[in-house]
Amino acid sequence: MCQTSFHDFLYAPHPPVNGTTGEGLSLSISERRRVAEEWVTKGRNKLDQVVIHVGALSLKESQELAQHAAEIGADGIAVIAPFFLKPQNKDDLTAFLKEVAAAAPALPFYYYHIPALTGVKIRAEELLDGIQEKIPTFQGLKFSDTDLLDFGQCVDQNRERQFAFLFGVDEQLLSALVMGATGAVGSTYNYLGKKTNQMLEAYERKDFSSALNYQNSRFLGKGPHAIPLRTLQLKSSEAVKLVTLNGET
Repeated sequence: MCQTSFHDFLYAPHPPVNGTTGEGLSLSISERRRVAEEWVTKGRNKLDQVVIHVGALSLKESQELAQHAAEIGADGIAVIAPFFLKPQNKDDLTAFLKEVAAAAPALPFYYYHIPALTGVKIRAEELLDGIQEKIPTFQGLKFSDTDLLDFGQCVDQNRERQFAFLFGVDEQLLSALVMGATGAVGSTYNYLGKKTNQMLEAYERKDFSSALNYQNSRFLGKGPHAIPLRTLQLKSSEAVKLVTLNGET
């Protein structure tokens, strides 16, 4: 998977390792370490950067994974909110993130906002307000939520800070680009990279009608660029195997 993911573009300058698609939170700490080591090794001279997701329910484990990421030469770390005993407000969440970031003070730090899975409903826009004063290494956000108002406010209120705003809801990528996304991270790009590139190219040349057709065809199964719905209904891991075997990666 590490090798096939390099092919045909993932629209993310900072590919995340051990995230949602990689089922990082279902792995043991030793397994997460091994996966991170492989990505850093295999990604050298192939990827611009490798960012390791180090989020965990245990603060101590998150800190250990952050330290390990620094030791193996990763380019950054990302963290989700703890989702069992949840932070109740911005200050609680910031305090947790600050402790993890401090374990790898030389690495850029990214927050992974995915409230549908964590149950933490603190708005990203609220969290970002003044965050670099608490976490100097903070460099950006992976936003995996359908609340485009919150996302747009994140971008609008932090234009001067040059944060990375990586969007994580594949079905809304085109809308997020209009709102100011600087990149995207998602599961379908592993097996629909070429189609995503075509959409991005259309968007860059301001052919918005074609961009919309490419966006819709990837998920609605309609139009001249449609992907068979059967493929999209498979689990991501099965779909990756299917399109790779067919030479369509």
